[in-house]
Amino acid sequence: MLNNLINEKTEYQFNPLNNITKSDIGLIPLLKLYSTQAGWILLIAPDGRPTKEFLTRNSIDVNKVIVFQKKHCQDVFFTASEAIKHHNCSAIIFWEDALSSEQQKSIYLKGADSEVAIHAIKSDNIEGALQAH
Repeated sequence: MLNNLINEKTEYQFNPLNNITKSDIGLIPLLKLYSTQAGWILLIAPDGRPTKEFLTRNSIDVNKVIVFQKKHCQDVFFTASEAIKHHNCSAIIFWEDALSSEQQKSIYLKGADSEVAIHAIKSDNIEGALQAH
């Protein structure tokens, strides 16, 4: 099933004109998908934080997920750019309202060049995955 998600969603991972929407793929499937691949999963400035118990309960490898909370991340664009540059992430996930359209396009293009999956998701597409700070 996860391989099908990869194949179906490739256009969203690298297309700067598309964002992941509620009808496409949510945070939990993304975390599951990339926790089986080499590299970190970087969540940048989420509206909450996933707990270890939540990740474990959903079969997500807690050792693969890095969360840069809003209070520690003043520049989402810089953080995403640096993560892409260092080639240590399989996926970078941020919230679509964290970056302008131009910044999102730039991040998608950098990710495509580095073979890093980039996902901008809507705040209403987290399926109860995050706990308030």
